[in-house]
Order: sequence, then C-alpha cells, then structure tokens
Amino acid sequence: MLLIDKIQGKIARFLRRREEKKPVNKSSESRQLPIDVQFFAKLMGNDFIYVDKTGYIAKLIESKLTYFFLSRPRRFGKSLLLSTMKEVFSGRKDLFKNLKIYDRIDWQTYPVIYFDFSLIGAGESIPVEKALADEVDKIAGEYGLPAASGASKTRLRFLIENLSKRENKPVVILVDEYDKFIIDQITNDEQREINRSQLKEFFSILKGMGNFIRFLFITGVSRFSHVSIFSDLNNLIDLTFDPDYAAIAGYTEDELIDYFSDYIQRFAEKENRSFEELLDVTRKWYNGYSWDGTTRVYNPFSILKLFKSFEFRDHWYATGTPTFLIKAIREQAVGIQELDNIRVNKSKLENMDVGKLELIPLLFQTGYLTIVEKIKKDIDNIEFIVDYPNRDVRYSFLNYLLEDISPRNPRLIDNIAAAILENRIADALKAMRGIFADVPYIIFNHEEEASYHSLMHVIFLLILDKTGSEIQTNRGRIDHVIETDKYIYIFEFKMEDAQRALDQIHERKYFEKYMIKGKQIVLVGVSFSKEQKNIGEWIIEDLVH
Repeated sequence: MLLIDKIQGKIARFLRRREEKKPVNKSSESRQLPIDVQFFAKLMGNDFIYVDKTGYIAKLIESKLTYFFLSRPRRFGKSLLLSTMKEVFSGRKDLFKNLKIYDRIDWQTYPVIYFDFSLIGAGESIPVEKALADEVDKIAGEYGLPAASGASKTRLRFLIENLSKRENKPVVILVDEYDKFIIDQITNDEQREINRSQLKEFFSILKGMGNFIRFLFITGVSRFSHVSIFSDLNNLIDLTFDPDYAAIAGYTEDELIDYFSDYIQRFAEKENRSFEELLDVTRKWYNGYSWDGTTRVYNPFSILKLFKSFEFRDHWYATGTPTFLIKAIREQAVGIQELDNIRVNKSKLENMDVGKLELIPLLFQTGYLTIVEKIKKDIDNIEFIVDYPNRDVRYSFLNYLLEDISPRNPRLIDNIAAAILENRIADALKAMRGIFADVPYIIFNHEEEASYHSLMHVIFLLILDKTGSEIQTNRGRIDHVIETDKYIYIFEFKMEDAQRALDQIHERKYFEKYMIKGKQIVLVGVSFSKEQKNIGEWIIEDLVH
C-alpha cells in the first residue's frame, strides 16, 4: 500500500508541475532514449537517460566480497550494468556526478579485465578454447603484457597475476554473457558438451586466485548447475534471487515514473488518454518480471522501444525467435495449458543441467516465465509460482506456439476476436474449427478432453486480456469465461454432448457471480467430437435476468 501511495504521489507531483509549467526532471524531459547504447561512458557523455543503478554497485563494493553472479534474460541491461562497473573500477568519478554511488565509495583505480563473450568469435572453425585463448592474449596486449603459452586458463592465470603485480593492485574481472557458447548450441548435444567442458576449464582457475582479484562479476541468461560450468568456481555469490538485488536490472514502476514521466504524458496526450490510463496499459504490456515474487520490474528494452515508437507491440519478444523452445515443448510433450501458473521448487529454477535441459527452468531463465508468487513451505523448502510476466510475452509466445501448429492462425485469431467482440459466437466457433483442423495428430490427443481444453485455452488467451480458464465458484469450476466491455461469455465444454455442457452451467449457476456487473451474459455449451477430431456442436443461450 505504501508503494502504491508513493507512485500515486509521484504521478500527482508530475502532473502538478506540468500545470504550473515548472521544470520536470531533466532526464525525463530532454534526454535521449538509449535504445542501442550499452556503454556507460557513451551514455553519460551524450545526454542519454540513465536509470541510476549505481546504488547496487556501491552496495556490492561496500560488502568487501569478491565473487558474484547474476542471471537475467536477454535485453535486460546486463551489459550496461557491467559497463558501469568497468567505469567505477577504472576510477572515472567524473562520470558519476549526481548518481547514487558518487559519495558512497572510496574511488580507486583498478586494472579491469573485461570479457564480452558475445564478441568472441567461436564456431565450427574456431573452438571455444582457442577463441578464449586469443581473447586473453588480446587483453594482455592492450595492457602491454606479453602473451603466455598453453591453454586458455593458463594464459588467464598469467594475465591476472602479472597485471596485478605490475599495477600493485588486485584486478577486477567482468564477464558478460558467459553462457553464449552454451545457448548457441542448445540443440546440439555433442557441441554443447564440448563447449561446456572448455568453459569449465577456463573458469576453473579463478577460485584459487583470490589474492589477485578484488572483484569478479559474471552475467548470463542461464544459471547452469554446479556440476556443469562452475563446479570449481563454487564460491560464487548468486544474486539472481536475492531480494536486495531484485531490481538491479530492469525498471521498477517508481523508476519508470521518475525517468520517463514526460514520455508517458506525451504518449497519453497522443492517444487522448490520461496519464494513469496510459501507465496502466504500459504496466499490463511490459511490467511483471520478478525474481523474488515481490519486486516487479519492466523490461528496459521494451520501455525504450515503446517511447521511441509510441506503439504497444511485442518489442522484447521480437528481438529473438525461440525455435529451440518450441522444439523442447514438442520433445517433452508439455501441454500448452501446463505453462500457466506452474508450481516449482526453487532449486529447479536456480540451476539447469546442461546435459538434461528441463523446459520450465529453461523458459524461466530465458524470460518467458517469471515468478509471480513465493511460497515458503518450510525453513529449507521454498517454492515459486511461475507464469507469463506480461502481455508482450504471453500473447507473443502463445501466438508463436499456435502459429507453429496452425499456419492460418493470424487470420483466424483476428476473425475470432472480432466475432466475440460483436457477440457472434457461432462465427467464432466456426473459425476455431479451422485451427483444430490444422493441429497435427501426433501432438494432439483427440481422445482426451483435456487436449481440447488446452487448445481452447490458448485461443482464448490470444483474444482478450479479460479471460480465464476453470474459474472457481462455490459450485464448481467454469471451463472458461471471457469478459468484454458489453458481454460476459460463460463456456462449458464436454465430449460429444453440448446440451450436457449447457445444463451444467444452469445446474451450478455459474452465471450468478457475474450478474452484478450488469452486462449481457451469454451461455455457451460446446461439444468436442472424437470422430471429427474437432469442435462438434454448440448451443448458445442469452441469459435473461
């Protein structure tokens, strides 16, 4: 409640300043959107908006600890975070004026070894081991040190020791996208294992070099289990689920209002909406990511693209097509409906076994699922409820899944949505038949009612925001409810018997909880046909009340 009051207060103060024609936060009013800027020095030197995350860096430095790890999905600000750390440890105090870290730390200069694995050229002709060795040699050359011979880990040890001794200071090591060589080969078991083994060797020497290392920070999309890559570097402090660092990457709603109020207001005026209305739509589209079940953050890339284009669309999702995820869903025979509100033990989400990739941790670590609730069952047993974080991810991912099995999906979904908005339920169900007709038999069990429910669930999720499946009432569960501005549709599904489905709606009075809303209520009983392997008959009834 206090957070809500704080946010509402910020909105009120912003709107009051606009009415009084007083200056608004400069970062919101005149600074540019850093859509493609990942280097802190460039960002600060060209008057871009910077959402201040330096307080977290100061906290890490103040801890006096050394080895840290952070996992976050792609396009979530990891590279900018490491670039900021690089400038901090390089002693560039001039860049940090008016930022949280400015007066909090004793500014010292350290030699920084910076690895960006996304820029290291490894592939069929260049093994990971050689690419890493070449990169270490390149960094040594930049510091005027001779290149060592031997394996990449030997060269890295030589670089750390000699650089530290020459500068008479411990070094800082920053590693961005450490798992790139694993993710790139996610569907190639043999090559993935080769890359994993070579990465493990490379990182193995870091634990024993604590006397030469002041600070080590590794980032990536995935957190692979200790027996995989970091088995020797088992003293890493994992910040991924740490509540104190839940907002180290991504924008909180507080930060969104602090830094982007002017963009929100301009967008709202363009759409003839209020500030609060525009913020509410933005929240549904891009907020919702969480790694502790409490703190929610927006995807920063989506926000920057939103205010650049002033258009709500799948900005984050469009940056990468998850073909390997579709393959994993098929191989592991996971029903689409099973991807909603999944209960999973924390240990499952924390680590993935490179040799045996499980779908739910993979979806979580790559950003397609997030934590919506934390459940502490016991002092040593924590579970999470995971689900899609927001409309950007949910709509786009489900649409991609459905398009994979039904090439006509884009046109049919549009037709279904229009029909439901106009209370043409028969037309909507006819269009749904087209989707069912395209589903390959090998991935759809036409004998099981649950398979039909699963596909209907996905279709409805793609149509409207106000939709839910198996809604609980005091007399049972409704199969599906869709609510629009004018109508409330109550669906019940049965194998081979539409009348029995409609009778169940009446017998259990599923409609009672919705009568207070004053909207037209439409009851729909639908049958599934094993013989046709499709939607069978339906009965539509307007409820008179």
